[in-house]
Amino acid sequence: MERARALGADHMVNYRSRPDWASEVCDLTDGLGADLAVDVAGPATLNDTLKATRHGGRISLMGVLTGFAGPIDTVAILDKRITLQGIYVGPVMSLRALTHMAITPHIDKVFGLGDANQAYASLRRSDHMGKIVIRVAR
Repeated sequence: MERARALGADHMVNYRSRPDWASEVCDLTDGLGADLAVDVAGPATLNDTLKATRHGGRISLMGVLTGFAGPIDTVAILDKRITLQGIYVGPVMSLRALTHMAITPHIDKVFGLGDANQAYASLRRSDHMGKIVIRVAR
């Protein structure tokens, strides 16, 4: 949470200590919901993200850590007129183009190629904030 604050977040909600995090987001926004939500988990969290997003808001779905299939509340998307945008994490060339636009990704951990299994274990534990990098020596 402190790392998020250091990166500029005004309010943080810890989904582990507050399973009903969508309600807290609504409370923080005087019942309106978030203008933009980024969902990195997918089916297991998308319905809560829909609850936490305002009428006319946008959700960027950037990951499927919980899988590819599951029930989604499509009525909420229609009723709230939410724009749901899928974002595929693309090739290194795309990342280079972003960095030329002064957008810098937050890199949490860097592993050597020999420690790739540790990098994947870190992803499975969700104990990172930002990107995990596996450095491949040339």
